[in-house]
Amino acid sequence: MKKLKSFRGLYEKTTFRQLLTWSMVTLVSILFISFSLIVTSLSENKIRKNVKDNMSIVVKQFDVYLDNYIANVYSGFLTLESNQSLLHLRSMREGNQSLPHAAANYVYLNRLLTQLFNANKTCVYNVYLNFGNGKVLQQAYEQDLLKINYTYETWKERFPDNGYYWVDADSFRDLIPDKEVGAVLFHLYEGGKDNRSGIILIALKQKFFEDILDVTALDQEASLSILTDYGTMQFGAPDAWDVVQDKREYLMNHEYSDGEVQTKILDGYYFLYKSIKQTGWKLVYNVKESSISNAHYIVRDAMVLVAIAVAVSAVIIGILSNAVSYSLRELARKVEAEDILEHEISVHSYEEITTLSKKLEKMRVHINQLLKQIKEEQDAKQRMEIALLQEQINPHFLYNTLYSISQLCELKKTEKASEMLIALAAFYRIGLSKGKTIITVKEE
Repeated sequence: MKKLKSFRGLYEKTTFRQLLTWSMVTLVSILFISFSLIVTSLSENKIRKNVKDNMSIVVKQFDVYLDNYIANVYSGFLTLESNQSLLHLRSMREGNQSLPHAAANYVYLNRLLTQLFNANKTCVYNVYLNFGNGKVLQQAYEQDLLKINYTYETWKERFPDNGYYWVDADSFRDLIPDKEVGAVLFHLYEGGKDNRSGIILIALKQKFFEDILDVTALDQEASLSILTDYGTMQFGAPDAWDVVQDKREYLMNHEYSDGEVQTKILDGYYFLYKSIKQTGWKLVYNVKESSISNAHYIVRDAMVLVAIAVAVSAVIIGILSNAVSYSLRELARKVEAEDILEHEISVHSYEEITTLSKKLEKMRVHINQLLKQIKEEQDAKQRMEIALLQEQINPHFLYNTLYSISQLCELKKTEKASEMLIALAAFYRIGLSKGKTIITVKEE
């Protein structure tokens, strides 16, 4: 019995907010259990397939993002190299053109380089143009000049083919020592009788690649890499980089079918890779297989604890719902009673319901007091109205009586007049003494 009273005291101190919180926790637990049951019902192969699909989406998103920027850069590059001012400056020999004409070509070419740089400022670090080993030299940049070791002969020896090169800067730091540069697009132009040899180069920011290719936020055991013909740009977990380096030859030489994302499991890593248009680069996303599989086992193991929570939650929610509904029903029954003003309103439950019942009881008592006060005021009002009527009647009565006595005196009927005066005095004596026959000196 003592324990029951202790429990009841604790129950009455429990707030409605606490009850609601417990109910919500229970509801969330049930929802989590349902979700966990659905997830664990899937096979591990299905989970892996979903993960690979998500990885494929990530690769495609990065690929589209890079493609857009690279396409813009490449388009600007082609526009620049076909510009007439540049062609005139390449073919210009000393004394062949007037100084104003040459200056106009330089100004227009500088404007074109600046426009190309500003249009691609997000990814471009510098636009560099050099013909005749410095005879025609222009740069477009934001803060610093490009640090580059350039002579046509040196670069031609390293890049003998007549084509467009997309290379990572880390593989050629002896030629491009600028650490702000991550990759470059360039074309070497062979000189001749009427043209100067030279180079047009667009340097891409290292930070641009770091910002878009760091996937550690997605998975701490993943990396995203760009494989070029000369080296690798790697971002993410170092362990994942090593695996990419080990499998570089396979990834570079593997045939791609109709441009789709390819999937492979190599050395315990999932590899997804895709060619980047126009550059010849390969975009590679790899993540440790165990980091994917462990998620399935963690959910499965958690189900044991969740199953225990189900039973406890079911009991708790049953108790809570019954406690809330019973107390409210009891309070409603007492409030709806016809003789509510005659009986005390008292419900002992959790704190909010108990407080509400006390407030209702206080209101009931107050209403009874108001009703009593109203009755007393109505009685007083009625007595006052009667007194007012009496006050209105008395002057008329006195006037009429005195007038009658006056008439009797004029008619010489003194006895009748004397009787009326004695009767009038007796009437007022009774009224003033409130019906008493004896009046004390103090009252008088």
